[in-house]
Amino acid sequence: MSDVDDLPFDVRVLDTDDATVLVFEGDLDLTAVPEAGEAIERAQAHNGTVAIDLRALRFIDSSGLRVILEAQRRAADASSRLLVAPGDGGVRRVFELSGVAALLELIDAPPAA
Repeated sequence: MSDVDDLPFDVRVLDTDDATVLVFEGDLDLTAVPEAGEAIERAQAHNGTVAIDLRALRFIDSSGLRVILEAQRRAADASSRLLVAPGDGGVRRVFELSGVAALLELIDAPPAA
C-alpha cells in the first residue's frame, strides 16, 4: 500500500499575493468534511480571496460538494471571492452533473505563489 492510500485526505495551505490557496488531496467525503470546512473557514477569515485546488482529489461526494457550497455562500455574504479549480477529471464531472459548477467561479488553476 502506498503513502497516498494511507492518507485519505490532506490539506495544504499556500499564501500567494492574490489569494490563500487550499490544495485538497485524496478523498473529500463525509470523514474529511470537518477538516476541509475548518481549513476553508480559516482561509476565508484570513484573506478576501480563497482558491480551492481540487485537482489532486480522487473522489468527492455530496458532503464535499456541500462544504464548498457553504464556503461560496460565506464568500458571497462577505463580498469576497471563492475560486475553485476542479481539474479535468471525475471531480469536474461531479460538479457539472450535479449543477454545482454553475454556482461557483471555476478556474483552471489557482493563483501561483
